[in-house]
Amino acid sequence: MHYGAAEDRWTIPSSLLLAATTVIPVGYGFITPTTRFGRIIVIIYGLIGAPLVLFTITDIGKFMSNYMLKVFSESVSSVFALFFLCAYLLLGALFFAIASQIPYLDALYFSIISVFTIGFGDMNPPVSVFSIIIFIILGVILVTITVEFVGADAIHRIHYMGRYVGKARNIADRIYQVSCFTVYKLIIRDVRFQIIDEFYCIFLSSFGSIS
Repeated sequence: MHYGAAEDRWTIPSSLLLAATTVIPVGYGFITPTTRFGRIIVIIYGLIGAPLVLFTITDIGKFMSNYMLKVFSESVSSVFALFFLCAYLLLGALFFAIASQIPYLDALYFSIISVFTIGFGDMNPPVSVFSIIIFIILGVILVTITVEFVGADAIHRIHYMGRYVGKARNIADRIYQVSCFTVYKLIIRDVRFQIIDEFYCIFLSSFGSIS
């Protein structure tokens, strides 16, 4: 539904949507306080509620990611998490498109700006407020889980990359040592040949003078 007059704006569902999108925070912008006292309340509520909710969602995401790693024996990859998040966005967009009779592209746009807490507020699909709130909460949790998996996978890859770099450095040091030893042997051989040549020349000159 589109909110117009002030008496139509402040219903219980719209107030719940404002409360939820303030602390998550999405902040669509089509439901806003109009009085100075209301804005002061929103400021206090947002300053206290937003960090608490974000910490809670982050903890839930970490718990779920750790639980999934234990259940699936650490075989869950970041690709699977990204695929699951994309599927959630696509299915959510399909739900909004069917429920509100809007184009699928607009519904997908609304899903993405909601889950990633962008919330421009330029779209307000006529669906249940409770479905929007549940969709946002579950979506933000899924984003947190995906970030956990992607971060863990990145750290894992960096760790192995560091090991490979260390091995490559050891190989390079070994090659350098072998090269230095080879050059040293060549120098010693050349010096030895020069010394032999000098002694041979001296011997020949001495033998010639005796003759």
